[in-house]
Amino acid sequence: MEQHYATCHHHSCSLCGLSFISSRLLSIHEQITHCGAFKPKVNTQTMSEFVVHRWDESADGQLTLENMLKKLKSEVLSIILYNNGCSYINYTFSPGTNFPEHTHNEDKLDCIVSGQLSFTMYGKEIILGPGDRLEVPRNIRHSARVVGKDPLVFVDATRKS
Repeated sequence: MEQHYATCHHHSCSLCGLSFISSRLLSIHEQITHCGAFKPKVNTQTMSEFVVHRWDESADGQLTLENMLKKLKSEVLSIILYNNGCSYINYTFSPGTNFPEHTHNEDKLDCIVSGQLSFTMYGKEIILGPGDRLEVPRNIRHSARVVGKDPLVFVDATRKS
């Protein structure tokens, strides 16, 4: 059994770098250690890389708006976060919708249910697609644009401080 674990793929936490032998253990670690969707408070001025969480259909089920909201609201400690000012709002944006450069006073998690979003932050661009959840730290300048021909179905998860 130990031989199997030594040769199997390891899953690393994008927030602290710890490795786990399964995506489920990584998920539990992130939920307990990093309060589910949100990372611990760090000096966001020194961050320079995107932190994107991917939808895992085998663990999370089919990607739907209902399941995305359920996942966000049911993660370990989410009830505590929700009662302390965490909100989840879903939007639909038309192709071509542009969000000029701006900042937020709170940590956010931008969650894509369907469609595509071009997101620019830290001077870099990333294309987010269905199931992607991007951490957007407070006070970091960013912009976005709905790309492709399909509308963007989007969940905005916000934690007030």
